[in-house]
Amino acid sequence: MTIKVLADENLAALEHCIGSNLELRTLAGRSLSRADVKDADALLIRSVTEVNEQLLAGTSVRFVGSATIGTDHVDLAYLKQADIAFCHAPGSNADSVADYVCSAVCALVPEPDRIADAQLRAGVIGLGQVGGRVARRLAAFGYEVIGYDPFLSNSVCPLAKSLHELADCDLVTLHVPLSHTGSHPSFHMVDEAFLSQLPARVMLINTSRGAAIATQDLKRCLRDNPGVHAVLDVWESEPNIDRELLKMASIATPHIAGYAADAKKRGTAMIVDALYRFFALTSCASSEDNSDNLLDCEGQVKVRDIVLRAYDVREDDARLRRAVNDADMGTAFDLLRKSYPLRREFAKTTLLTDSSLPTENRLLLGELGFTLA
Repeated sequence: MTIKVLADENLAALEHCIGSNLELRTLAGRSLSRADVKDADALLIRSVTEVNEQLLAGTSVRFVGSATIGTDHVDLAYLKQADIAFCHAPGSNADSVADYVCSAVCALVPEPDRIADAQLRAGVIGLGQVGGRVARRLAAFGYEVIGYDPFLSNSVCPLAKSLHELADCDLVTLHVPLSHTGSHPSFHMVDEAFLSQLPARVMLINTSRGAAIATQDLKRCLRDNPGVHAVLDVWESEPNIDRELLKMASIATPHIAGYAADAKKRGTAMIVDALYRFFALTSCASSEDNSDNLLDCEGQVKVRDIVLRAYDVREDDARLRRAVNDADMGTAFDLLRKSYPLRREFAKTTLLTDSSLPTENRLLLGELGFTLA
């Protein structure tokens, strides 16, 4: 029996994972309908597809895989009720997001290797696989790191008892799933009450979900405090993002923090492997790319310059701002994601250096994930 698989056309390296024993069809993930899904045995998606009863009722779908770390776009209760198996890809893009945060720090902090001397503090909201990696990277830079995660009893850094204890930090970064209910909902968790306590020149980074920050409150904060640096990769109402907020942000990108090629391929491989296990088929080969990414940094001595050479978030910012002129912002936003240029993770990058690179900088680059040669 042939297993019919319907997949988002933008899943990375999918054609290298799916074997001939599966019948594959691909469509645009944001516009999938019940008619598209009706005869499929399995559905492979990204975060742009809302998976719920409206999409799946009356279809043949028995397995749903999402190549994402978050699951807020999936009605898990309905899938359980309908006896539909589900998997996702937690941790698949954690290094990619941590790279993004490092690039933002190097883009906005004039001397990131002197952060310890300046006695700066960083607050990490959410200390899961992504937040934990980010916390370690920020500590390597020299930040005094404090975290907030009400679901953890211990972590990679000291934990605050309340979110508001992080409001006096010099950098605040969010790494939370989106939730509207429960004891600690993340929807609009960063609101006017929190934003009003921030220092005058704080860096506020959001790579998790746009709705974790109240958009209108953030715009008021940025109007009243021009020294605040907002680094926004996620937005409420994606792909039709708030143009005014985009103009006010110091760095604005189209939900690509986790879009390093290695991360996207890893996420696809994780859900395809789970699909093969569910249908008891011979597993496909992993799409993990173990090829070397060599970066010649001989003669360069500044950590900031080397990090931005490996990945400069300002280039993604420039691409999004150029798209503002497009009459259809939603289409432009999605196209930027679909056509995202090749980016490799720091952990997959070997830096070719020479003796001019100071030992302390060499150690810092190693802690950021690079291999040095």
